[in-house]
Amino acid sequence: MKQQLIQLLINLIALQTKLLFMLKNKNMNEQTENSKRLYALAKSLLYTDITPEDKVSDDVACASSLSQLLRMLGVKGISTGGIASTIALDEFLENSVQFSQVDTPLPGDVCINVTGTGNGNLKHGHVGTWGKAYVMSNDSPTGLWLAGYKHKEWIDYFEVFGGMRTKYYRYI
Repeated sequence: MKQQLIQLLINLIALQTKLLFMLKNKNMNEQTENSKRLYALAKSLLYTDITPEDKVSDDVACASSLSQLLRMLGVKGISTGGIASTIALDEFLENSVQFSQVDTPLPGDVCINVTGTGNGNLKHGHVGTWGKAYVMSNDSPTGLWLAGYKHKEWIDYFEVFGGMRTKYYRYI
């Protein structure tokens, strides 16, 4: 019982911290230091295989690759094996006090289209890091981290064609 109360207090403090951040940054129109770090790391790893051990097949390794980036930055709650699906990664981001959902993406934000939420035109969702002109993500055919989509191409493919809502999360 005592341990449960302690955990509850820890969770309440974490939620209070997130709420204070959201109130302070109501417009959320500026990059945080953490989102700048995520952007810089994502950009520095272009043309590399972030998950060379291939615990998840390259053709569906976007969530695994992005979660490894987050682990490299010290995000808490991600196991050494990473997060293998967009469904699980979205749930993690949504419930994490380290991330806040935003309406308008900035460089360094996570953009995610969750598998199973579209109109059936696409078998899988996708996740990446929003850049200045491109989205950086795992390239399925090669397994490399690439700037493979211009912003409009991402929206056209996943939202318009795939019917999947794009959600954006800022690392706070």
